[in-house]
Amino acid sequence: MSDEKYECMMIEAMAEVGISQAMIFAFKRTGRIVTERNKHLLTAEELREWNDAVDEYHRRVESGDVI
Repeated sequence: MSDEKYECMMIEAMAEVGISQAMIFAFKRTGRIVTERNKHLLTAEELREWNDAVDEYHRRVESGDVI
């Protein structure tokens, strides 16, 4: 399975179970899913990258950008 196909399947599954659009956006940006249960496994840089992606999503939504 290609990386692109895997990503599409993950995004579809995430949407089906009600994962927030901000988390889906961050997954697209970082390639990972971060939760309270796994965030301790990330480096500071990986966690910052995730948080920056979530923040970017909210900034773009607030500015009216179509995502």
